[in-house]
Amino acid sequence: MAKAGDYAEFATDKDFKISADFKIVVSEYFTGGNGGDGDPAMTIAVPIEHYRTHYSFHAPTNYTSNFVNIIAPTDAKITIDGQPVAGFQPIGVTGYSTARVQLSNAGDGDHTITGDKAFGVQVYGYGSNTSYWYPGGL
Repeated sequence: MAKAGDYAEFATDKDFKISADFKIVVSEYFTGGNGGDGDPAMTIAVPIEHYRTHYSFHAPTNYTSNFVNIIAPTDAKITIDGQPVAGFQPIGVTGYSTARVQLSNAGDGDHTITGDKAFGVQVYGYGSNTSYWYPGGL
């Protein structure tokens, strides 16, 4: 059983939910490409209690690829720039699902995402030997 002050580290490519009965901080990392696209990056996970129903965010168009990960209640209706988001995958039996959406590099990089229920977002992208990653709304 973990207790306050403990530290844990593990690697996975699966979605999951973390619960605790004391305050925790969860950070996420990805490694960079070897001489190609990407660079190591880190972000902080946002607690469900801080999710919103509307976000405005920027994804720089001079990066090769930009994405937004959406974490939402399984029955939520989410739109990006007025278009419905499809392809949500359930996170076990948590009642939440995720969608990974590649963003277009057309336009100025500004995006709006809305939902009928509170949800979370992580925005990230990579280019030649560079990357960024940040939580929406913080």
